[in-house]
Amino acid sequence: MSDKHKIKSSGILMNNQTFLIFSHIELLNVDPNDSRDITVLVLDWGVGAGPSSQTNPVGTFLNLSGTILPNTQQRLNC
Repeated sequence: MSDKHKIKSSGILMNNQTFLIFSHIELLNVDPNDSRDITVLVLDWGVGAGPSSQTNPVGTFLNLSGTILPNTQQRLNC
């Protein structure tokens, strides 16, 4: 696998409801030999109007850096 950084994004998950919304993130390293360094960032874009009215996140739900060992999976909920 390439040593280049890869960025994956779900895009904006906007909570415009009156109840809490949780995110579930699954990280998987299918490489049988090499560990992978990862960073996961989940931003809070606020509640209410559509994303076009909010230009910056209002907070951070999760900011995690770590290593996924070969042939392993990690699950995160926030």
